[in-house]
Amino acid sequence: MLYHKDIYWPESAARPLGGLPLRYGGHATGRAQKLGVSLPATLPERFELIEVELDQGEVQKWVTRFPWTTNDDLVMVVKPNGFVKTVWLNHKDDKHCTLRCRRYQNESGTESQVA
Repeated sequence: MLYHKDIYWPESAARPLGGLPLRYGGHATGRAQKLGVSLPATLPERFELIEVELDQGEVQKWVTRFPWTTNDDLVMVVKPNGFVKTVWLNHKDDKHCTLRCRRYQNESGTESQVA
């Protein structure tokens, strides 16, 4: 089940700890090279959790976002073991007005019906 911070966040969902050692797959390192981003060795102490995917209550991945440059935030898809699947940059002002809510579970555990 997929949850987004702006729709519903289950209280039982574990959260990653700042300082989590990170390792990067080929996709993440390739994206970072294209973007000119030097990837951190650990998850920063301060970050925003955007999304969590759970399978039978166990975290499968988190989407994290944290300040990177004056204009951009770095977004990373992180597995609980510290493996980073992919990365991208979002402009600091990007508020995702086009969020596809139907991808996410709501408080009742069903897909959100908001477009």
